[in-house]
Amino acid sequence: MKKGFTLVEVLVALAIMSVIGLTITGLYATITSYAGRRNEMNNLKYTLHNIHEYYLADPENWESNYFELYEVDFSGLDYSDQIIYYNRDFNRVLFNESKYVIHYEYSYQDNEASLIIKKIIREGVELDKNIDFGNWIKREP
Repeated sequence: MKKGFTLVEVLVALAIMSVIGLTITGLYATITSYAGRRNEMNNLKYTLHNIHEYYLADPENWESNYFELYEVDFSGLDYSDQIIYYNRDFNRVLFNESKYVIHYEYSYQDNEASLIIKKIIREGVELDKNIDFGNWIKREP
């Protein structure tokens, strides 16, 4: 009686291990992708709340204060007064190496001024349909 495995048995075992390995790799990629997206969204929400705090402190001059603090250069951009570029780094709003574009607009009325986030885009994909940031309103006393 011979000891060992036949070529067919070895190939079947390799095929089974390959299928199991690919399944595990796919699950791992899905899990890490989800965790990465969740972290990116948390960072984005944190940055928007940071922008909101600057806005509430001084609704008329918040842009210059915020952009000056984070050294944002918007020279050469179209509609630069309505675009904030967001990088993955927590508090950094940068022109270069950004993954997000945040479009916003002001709406001033008699006794209130509101900052409305109109659209959030990540590499050409709109994300604002899945995110509820609410309306941030500053009412004058």
